[in-house]
Amino acid sequence: MAVNASVSVLSKSFTFYILFTIGIIVSTSNASSVNSFRIEEATIKDMQQAFSENKLTSRQLVDFYLRQIETLNPQLRAVIEVNPDAQDLADEADRQRKNGDHGGSLGELHGIPVLLKDTIGTKDKLNTTAGSYALLGSEVARDAGVVERLRKAGAVILGKSSMSEWYRFRSLSGVPNGWCARAGQGLNPYVHSGSPCGSSSGSAISVAANMVAVSLGTETHCSIICPADHNSVVGLKPTVGLTSRAGVIPMTPRWDSVGPIGRTVSDAVYVLDVIAGFDPRDGTTTEAAMYIPEGGYKQFLKEDGLRGKRLGVIRNPFLDNLNGSAEFAAFEHHINTLRQKGATVVDDLEIADVEKILDPNQSGEFEIMLTEFKISINDYLKDLTNSPVKSLADVIAFNCNNSELEKLEEYNQQTFVSSEGTDGFGEEEKKALDMMEKFSQSGFEKVMRENKLDAMVTPGSRASPILAIGGYPAIIVPAGYGTDGMPFGICFGGLRGTEPKLVQVAYAFEQASLVRTPPPSSLSLGLELNKFAKLMNSNVVDIRVKTKANWKCEGIKINFIELMEFKASMTDGDVGYYDKCCLNLCHTHAHSIREATVLDLQIAFKQNQLNSRQLADHKTRANAPASLFGLHGTPVLKDYISTKDKLNTTAGSFTLLGSVVPQDAGVVARLRKSGAIILGKASLSEWANFRSLVVPNGWSPRGRQGKNPYVLLGDPCGSSSGSAISVAGHWVVGTDTDGSLICPASFNTVVDIIIGLTSRAGVILITPRQDTIGPICRTVSDAVYVLDAIVGYDYNDAKATGEASKYIPRGGYAQHLKVDGFKGKRLA
Repeated sequence: MAVNASVSVLSKSFTFYILFTIGIIVSTSNASSVNSFRIEEATIKDMQQAFSENKLTSRQLVDFYLRQIETLNPQLRAVIEVNPDAQDLADEADRQRKNGDHGGSLGELHGIPVLLKDTIGTKDKLNTTAGSYALLGSEVARDAGVVERLRKAGAVILGKSSMSEWYRFRSLSGVPNGWCARAGQGLNPYVHSGSPCGSSSGSAISVAANMVAVSLGTETHCSIICPADHNSVVGLKPTVGLTSRAGVIPMTPRWDSVGPIGRTVSDAVYVLDVIAGFDPRDGTTTEAAMYIPEGGYKQFLKEDGLRGKRLGVIRNPFLDNLNGSAEFAAFEHHINTLRQKGATVVDDLEIADVEKILDPNQSGEFEIMLTEFKISINDYLKDLTNSPVKSLADVIAFNCNNSELEKLEEYNQQTFVSSEGTDGFGEEEKKALDMMEKFSQSGFEKVMRENKLDAMVTPGSRASPILAIGGYPAIIVPAGYGTDGMPFGICFGGLRGTEPKLVQVAYAFEQASLVRTPPPSSLSLGLELNKFAKLMNSNVVDIRVKTKANWKCEGIKINFIELMEFKASMTDGDVGYYDKCCLNLCHTHAHSIREATVLDLQIAFKQNQLNSRQLADHKTRANAPASLFGLHGTPVLKDYISTKDKLNTTAGSFTLLGSVVPQDAGVVARLRKSGAIILGKASLSEWANFRSLVVPNGWSPRGRQGKNPYVLLGDPCGSSSGSAISVAGHWVVGTDTDGSLICPASFNTVVDIIIGLTSRAGVILITPRQDTIGPICRTVSDAVYVLDAIVGYDYNDAKATGEASKYIPRGGYAQHLKVDGFKGKRLA
């Protein structure tokens, strides 16, 4: 099924926000789980175990990812085509597993969905187009070598991922990273305005956003490492020739490599074990196959893999522009982690001629790319069974003749034209190759051998050119997020054939740091809401449910809140029947905001009964109920928590009025990333009562005396009094040192969560060893949704959050919202 760039056939994108807590909807267990198995963020090992325990089938897994693609892809544009046979392939995998007719033990990828970059050929109903309309309808003669291996391993080819069109080589100065004519502009799932990088952008985006388990990308210069870096996933670029390039649209064959992208190092390694090996159609694999260890690469997934390793840190010039940034602080923190886990770190090493190597024009890399691309692409096109274009010249002509379709005016094809102007390998090209060989031998290889290094360590993807011109392997692992939420990674590079060492180092680092968090769920409506709000445009619906007993439809008229209760009352077994229900629209009623939960508001948004502006207006309007007059405190944030905007941060005191903070507090950065609208600052007990212990609870000069909304003469408690009052009174995030969350929540009949998992960076502190940030809401679920948004590692509060982040469960806290949560618990 092709996805047209101009008219999406999947679904209409939808963006939403939540005021006073966060703009996020967390898919609950019924949306992303099957038989209690949670699919989101699950590893291949998790999935295989669920298969063996009959908690999951390949068909259920494929269906989940297809729903994810339908929901998210109109916005992220990470997938060009979905394989129309994917469900049948999943059914066949399930049949083989059930009947045991697979001819032996099943491998790690059996029944696992995989997306392929749109340059990797498949002899099926999928196109292989490099993101261009020029190749739409072309037919490959056979599966690419890596696809043959995937199919043999039982993997399910889910579809083709988008990319930077023609590896961005159509125009290096014109085509944006992540854009291709067929899919449009791919978006970074963490920061939509941030670059997804390329050219394997869709492969990284889709894995990061849980649209697939794993994917394949290709790299010539930085096309796996950079997208993985920018989208908080693991990217593994193998030694050139370790994986076959046969049947893959070429860029520069002497440097091209096919590699896996996954959410974890282990997932990437499981894929590498399948796709690595000799292919008679790719002569380069003959030599590289000798590097493959007996027993494969998964044997090197060891938590103590850093012990005894010698790692070289190359700072110049990679950290020159990072001083003062979150990435710089993270890199320093991670270097210490490497030491603590037993590695010897040889710091501040230099690579000879590094400035020339990093400039493709000075190194000769660009010259070789121009020459070799023309030769290799012409050979590839001639080998196709059928193709509307037969040469690079034909592709250039197609773009000119279809300039609107290919957006030629916006994004030119100057690099194509320059490549077409080359005339094969001459003396200049040979000199360029010789120069790059010398750069590699006297630079990277010399540093590695003289210092007896197992791997080079650099921030992000900046060292990619060094690794590219020598055909060296690399693996990048998520290392953190900037203050704006933009991900970054840490890269481990090695000499040819050193994948075993790189796997050991990368896996041990990953297990020691566990930095990766999934993208904010505010990308679009969660699948849970799609189940029972997809067709709703009114508050009262007529639900016709096929019941288990007799499969007859029963009409049930319920209102908005009752619909929530109806859904909550269903057992896991009922959910499948509920999915089949027909939602018939009846009447339209105004949605009530009072006491609405985050989930209620999100459904109201989807029903077009409510928008964020109306919600904001409701929260701030002057004609509040009489019972609320005299309450001081405006959400969302306690006046201790810094915001780099027009709001003051004063701890309730006029002393700090007009002060300017350098940046958002860590939790605020996470809230903004989640799409929350910061409505204001809540009053508090001035300076957390620390100015004087006789200062009344809830009083500050700027906010005056906060009052308990239930008993106006009662104590609102403090110091997060305004945060609790505003939530209870109808409309947050507070801080706690010694009861500053618990007490106001208790006195104002609301829910709070005290945690040691949230960053205090940018927060006015009282006693840092005890201070913590936590949500205050009307329901536990709302508090948990906020918690999922604000927890996590922050380099500006590295010591505390680094230790505490290991307690954050994979998949977040919303998965633990269960009505039978008491069952089996021991309470004192």
